[in-house]
Amino acid sequence: MKKHGHQSMFWRFFAAADPTIERFISRDVDSRLMARDAAAVDLWVRSGRPFHIVRDHPSHSRYPMSGGLWGCTRGALPNIMQQIDDFPADSNYLTDMNFLNEIVWPIAQGSALQHDSFSCDVFAGASAYPVPRDPQGYHVGQVFDENGQARAVDVDMLMAAVQPAACAPGGNPAAAPPAAQPFSAAEECRRMQQLYQVKPGSSWGGLPAPLEPRWKEIQCDRHLSTLQSAAGKGGAGQRRRGLGRFSRKG
Repeated sequence: MKKHGHQSMFWRFFAAADPTIERFISRDVDSRLMARDAAAVDLWVRSGRPFHIVRDHPSHSRYPMSGGLWGCTRGALPNIMQQIDDFPADSNYLTDMNFLNEIVWPIAQGSALQHDSFSCDVFAGASAYPVPRDPQGYHVGQVFDENGQARAVDVDMLMAAVQPAACAPGGNPAAAPPAAQPFSAAEECRRMQQLYQVKPGSSWGGLPAPLEPRWKEIQCDRHLSTLQSAAGKGGAGQRRRGLGRFSRKG
């Protein structure tokens, strides 16, 4: 590992360059392999596509690819070691994510099987997740602590989120309503906030990155502040500040 000089988050990607490996999946060490993961991976194997991308939680929708939610077949990334070597190495938490979304996603997008539970109508080519939402909030990539306990905030966000019908088993993302809905900007903001658990001035929640420009374009911070004031939950002195760069679910 030392000869490559990259942080350990990249080491798992080295499997994509191993000629003895037919296919691999990348998962975080604090997650668990589970039946809903196996169901999606089995469909990927049968599909014959070279890449597999999973989004099974509202927070996964913030990026096209996450470090522990993808896989590929042998030869799909023939230059990956050189691409990793050429990518600026540092110890930042999101460096591996930046690599995937800047380098791998443009290569994989057109030939990937994307299983998406919450943003299948946002990312082009995505498919509905093949397994229903788990009643206890289990999801692919779920974080567990050293005692095997699920991280509660992730489960709470998942259970509170409204899953688009298009992203449920049997759903058709291509038939989903277009982004421009026939309701007011304020109502569109309210729906995005509810669906993706956005906390204006604090966190983007699970809002997909492609929807951030829309949030700003229709001034959702202002609309939600107005709605909150009208509901008696806020005033002029509590107007929300604009969203900047926030942390995502780990």
